[in-house]
Amino acid sequence: MQTKFILLGLSLLLCAASGEAFGLSAGYSRVDITPGYGTEIPGYFVHRYVKGVRDPLSVVTLAFSDGVRTAVVQQVDTSTLTPAAAEILLSRVAKSTGL
Repeated sequence: MQTKFILLGLSLLLCAASGEAFGLSAGYSRVDITPGYGTEIPGYFVHRYVKGVRDPLSVVTLAFSDGVRTAVVQQVDTSTLTPAAAEILLSRVAKSTGL
């Protein structure tokens, strides 16, 4: 999976570089969202808390624009995202970016 993201990222960079003459641009971001030590871990019948990190969690965002239209694709490392939480996230993104 990591290799696919690396290849996708390299492809996007090449497309963005070659697309500059056509007014195309692309952006990429990865943000670490790994919970800190002591954070409660949801989804268990007993209270469990973060004691260590096996795999860090992140949000990966790709954005594309032709100067008129903008498309954003986002991947979030999470086990559950309720429709209500998704609506909150979408409204915050729209408010902060104008998209």
